[in-house]
Amino acid sequence: MADVKGTAGKDFYTVKKGENYDALEGDDEITFEKGGTGQGGPGNDKITVPADFGRWDATVWYWSSSNPIYVDMEAGYALDGFGTRDTLINVHQVHGFKQDGDQGYGSSGDDAFWMSPWTWNFKNGQKGLILIDGRGGNDQVTLGLNSNQNQGEVMVQVSADARKVIVYQSNSPGFLYELRNIEVFNSWDHDKNTSKTYDLMSLIETSKIGQETLLRNYKGWQTGAIGNPVSVTYSFLSQAPSSGGEGGVGFTAFTDTQKQTIRDLFAVLQNQTGLAFSEVMGDAGQIRLGVNQQSNTRGYSFIPDEFKGDARAGDVWLDQETVALMRPGQEGYYVLLHELGHALGLQHPLTESDRSGATVLLNAFSTTSNTVMLDVNAATNNGVWPSWFGNFDLQALRYLYGSKAYATADNTYQLTDTSGSTVIVDDGGVDTLDASSVSISANIDLRPGKSSSIGLDVDGTRQFNNVSIAAGSFLEGVISTAFDDVIIGNQQNNAFTFVGGNDIVDGGAGLDLLRIWKSSNEFKIAKDTSAGFWNVAAVNNTLGSVELQNTERVFFTDTAWALDSADNESAGRTVKILGAVFGKEGLANMAYRGIGLFYFDRNMSYEDLTLLALDARVGPGASKATVAQLLQSNVPGLVIDPNAYSNTTAMAIYAQESALNKAMVDVVGLATAGMPYQFWG
Repeated sequence: MADVKGTAGKDFYTVKKGENYDALEGDDEITFEKGGTGQGGPGNDKITVPADFGRWDATVWYWSSSNPIYVDMEAGYALDGFGTRDTLINVHQVHGFKQDGDQGYGSSGDDAFWMSPWTWNFKNGQKGLILIDGRGGNDQVTLGLNSNQNQGEVMVQVSADARKVIVYQSNSPGFLYELRNIEVFNSWDHDKNTSKTYDLMSLIETSKIGQETLLRNYKGWQTGAIGNPVSVTYSFLSQAPSSGGEGGVGFTAFTDTQKQTIRDLFAVLQNQTGLAFSEVMGDAGQIRLGVNQQSNTRGYSFIPDEFKGDARAGDVWLDQETVALMRPGQEGYYVLLHELGHALGLQHPLTESDRSGATVLLNAFSTTSNTVMLDVNAATNNGVWPSWFGNFDLQALRYLYGSKAYATADNTYQLTDTSGSTVIVDDGGVDTLDASSVSISANIDLRPGKSSSIGLDVDGTRQFNNVSIAAGSFLEGVISTAFDDVIIGNQQNNAFTFVGGNDIVDGGAGLDLLRIWKSSNEFKIAKDTSAGFWNVAAVNNTLGSVELQNTERVFFTDTAWALDSADNESAGRTVKILGAVFGKEGLANMAYRGIGLFYFDRNMSYEDLTLLALDARVGPGASKATVAQLLQSNVPGLVIDPNAYSNTTAMAIYAQESALNKAMVDVVGLATAGMPYQFWG
């Protein structure tokens, strides 16, 4: 790019393609050809980009100013850091955000910003803030880096709606970049000439969505530190309260059955959170519950934060028709959950259309399995009502009031077509989600905070995101449906039981297994090397198949199969040890294979298992000559000089990793066929 400079006076210049123009002093007027880059410098400059240009066609920059800059593309001006003001016309790409106090604001269109901190920003203790707000449109921010200056790793924190992004570098955590309303964030390393794009949606911390979208700084009944346990009283009104001025028309008392439903609700919520509920008489409760006749609502309540000092704070009123449908899974129970959420401090989530700057709930998360604080009706909810608070509701309540360990035994959660909308809270044990009774395929996600689609709506159509696993809760197992399921595991060691159909299973992290209650001779196992997944398919094509990713074991009724069988994986290393140390007879021993996997699965190192195998084969402390003779007899053609190795373990590993041994144990074939073995331990 050619550098071109103006004069100290007033210049009129059209920046040509490939030029980098600096107008210097004076009140200059600048326009562009496509591909031009330029800045006005000191002076009240007028910078015009032709109206038919896109954001990438011309670049305005402010790198040379030593004072903070302020750029507003929508308003059409920039405070240039020289004490003068530029007029910006149709400018949609600005570079030069580099120091504490710099601010950039986009337009309603598509804009681009480039930040690149000066080296001095990375001195120890340097603090500062660069603020970029893309506003409307599809906006992109790029952070320019110089890795040779030891700036550190780029760290990115994303709000629950991805509308606010905090970026910093690990070697200068006090210097922050706050990005608002941007759609794309990139980094560019000048020294390495490489770029990286960050998927902001994937960086959302789902475990914080509840507190950010439903509390929004409300504290409910919390008077101490956030997370402290809180005691709350409640009472059932037998008549309109003497204080508070509510009750409306047609006051009705709760029936004993309705009261017990509410008591049971409080009891479960008390077991899952740091809330402690106690019932008191009359209208003395902090939460007072009543029934009246409502013309346009199903219920209403008074959020404590909004009615401080008011007797109505925490009151819940339900319509007479609402309480007639107040069993879990009915509409009235949903209304009860919703209004009690308000009484405990939860707000309605804001929608994506909100531009107040508060955190919104993204449409992708707007389901009743995530929050009952949505305002839904039978039409929008397909007639399926939640039977408990949503995942985000519980996040918020546990954040605000603390939590208790809940459901810590080994539990099985059996789902049916009519299980409806629910959240599973489970804080311990080895637990299983059983979908075998469901009559339609399911999408099951075991990751905490994620939702699954299991069962049918009341009209017989497929449920969508109706079952959620609470943040912090881990289920270890799944029993599939008999149909074509998609199952995603979590970071635990998961067990997936195959019932039928053509399933897709991704075990994720952990040591995961697929369990098939059939003989291994009824299935064939092979790896699709081009696609990278394993296929476990019935030989007769009637029992179905499973496409496996990140799943290490398959258990049949007669044998087990190891799929982590590449050269450097557990099964691959097991056969290399068996071949070199125990020979072909040991290699064929299914129990020996199981023993090797047993130790690898418990994180024994390759070196330690090699030594254990040698000790088992020739006894502890065997000489190097003895071990060399053993290895050479087991691996035909192998030649070993015992004196070339410091110990017998190193010698054995040499033999195990030799091309002769790898060919003998067929590590190439093993990588695509897996390894059958007998489970041990």
